[in-house]
Amino acid sequence: MNINVLWIDDDYKTQEDFISFAEQYGIDIHPFESHEEGMVSLEAKPNFYHVTILDAKVKNKKDDTVTDLTGLASIKGSFNRNE
Repeated sequence: MNINVLWIDDDYKTQEDFISFAEQYGIDIHPFESHEEGMVSLEAKPNFYHVTILDAKVKNKKDDTVTDLTGLASIKGSFNRNE
């Protein structure tokens, strides 16, 4: 069984080597550039992901051009609601 990782990082495209490396060990990384996109996927498949990796400074909405801590705070709030 592969491990499914939700990765929210606006800069993940520059780290494709990391994704390829993880795949060699049965780790499937599902990257998203914003909190909004990542949470849509998580809410659609709540039991699919085993692990979440969060970038501290990330876009909050898909169309945002600025990264800041707003996305991280939103994600934290989302996870707290699911406890």
